[in-house]
Amino acid sequence: MKIAADLHIHSGLSPCGHDDMTPHNIVGMALVKGLQMIAVTDHNTVRNLRRVEAAAKDYGIILLPGIEIQSREEIHVLGYFPTVEAAEAFAEALAQVLPKRKNVVKLFGHQWLYNEEDEPEGEEQALLLQSIEWNLKETIRRVKAFGGVAVPAHVDKAANSLLATLGFVPPDLPVGTLEVSGRYDRESDPMRLGSYQLIRSSDAHFLRDLLEAEENYELPTLSREAMLAYLKGGK
Repeated sequence: MKIAADLHIHSGLSPCGHDDMTPHNIVGMALVKGLQMIAVTDHNTVRNLRRVEAAAKDYGIILLPGIEIQSREEIHVLGYFPTVEAAEAFAEALAQVLPKRKNVVKLFGHQWLYNEEDEPEGEEQALLLQSIEWNLKETIRRVKAFGGVAVPAHVDKAANSLLATLGFVPPDLPVGTLEVSGRYDRESDPMRLGSYQLIRSSDAHFLRDLLEAEENYELPTLSREAMLAYLKGGK
């Protein structure tokens, strides 16, 4: 069966996410756009996932628990997990290697935590937009250790990507799937990424930017397990 999904969305907890990116707003927009599955992937944290999961259940949409990690090399990696609990356990380990810097709202923006009514109930004080101590391969290994699947994010972008930072995809990189931006021409494959499975997501920071129901995945069932198996395969 074909599943319409957007697997890279930021809530207002990410300092780059607009204040309108609340759990119910995200899920409601996903419903309007015809999506069946979404992943909310805030920077270096998962503290809004429980609220998003509750909203997703209300709207009949599947949430794939996720996070966007910034490795020591400043490469962004998406981590996807089978449960919110697994994502939270991973995030606890990640918090130990996140440098102890406080967010400066005037420079980076708010990092909102929401209640069940979509109202801000507090702010994350730690600066989330920074690199952790793990390098790329260690980050991928740690995601797998918590039962997750790692996908290097927007690898064709000019910043915080595999190609921008390293100039190439390491041949021994233990992943099967790469994420590309909407600008990437899959037909001509200009960067020769064809040996990997490629996915496209919105990396939405504003509600309007969520994907339409155009990125379809051929899965045996509409489930987290099926999507994780799909992302794990590929190469």
